[in-house]
Amino acid sequence: MIIYFKLSEKGLDLCLKCFFGCCSNEIFNHKLIHMQQNNHFIFLNMKQVKKETGDKEKNPKITKLAIGKPGGADFSEEEWQMLLSMRCLMCNDEADYSKDVK
Repeated sequence: MIIYFKLSEKGLDLCLKCFFGCCSNEIFNHKLIHMQQNNHFIFLNMKQVKKETGDKEKNPKITKLAIGKPGGADFSEEEWQMLLSMRCLMCNDEADYSKDVK
């Protein structure tokens, strides 16, 4: 079975008791359903955001369909920021954390 993941603006929610993972979505609130069925209240939200750099001219123009080769796309300089937040659904309290990922 092939599973495709789409990068979501809201990230991924992970139950810290049984490690059930679901998307953070307002239409289908899987986190709330999981809480009601299993009495698990604490979730970790994880999302990655690409850091914006002011140097638009730093990356040369791509002339070949290649990654990491001369003339191709080079992603070795990209920096990402991992945004982490824990939420207790019982008391509706949240703690934010962030980490830089290269």
